[in-house]
Amino acid sequence: MPEGYRHNLGYGGSVTLQFEIDRYSRVIPGTVVSTQQTEGRIFEAAKKLLMDGSLSVIGEPSSNMKCVITFEFL
Repeated sequence: MPEGYRHNLGYGGSVTLQFEIDRYSRVIPGTVVSTQQTEGRIFEAAKKLLMDGSLSVIGEPSSNMKCVITFEFL
């Protein structure tokens, strides 16, 4: 999670997201799907966090690179 991130969901949970990024490491809208989630609000919070651009990729991504990430909300 980005430094200082706090969620206001009132409870914890986890979600695993699968998505694609372009050659500039930006998430391609419409490719974000949940492969596992505790609850729907957790998915929406993780998707928002993913799309806000605060996450970065190490290395040089290829166009339409598939990624998987798991968020744990405590």
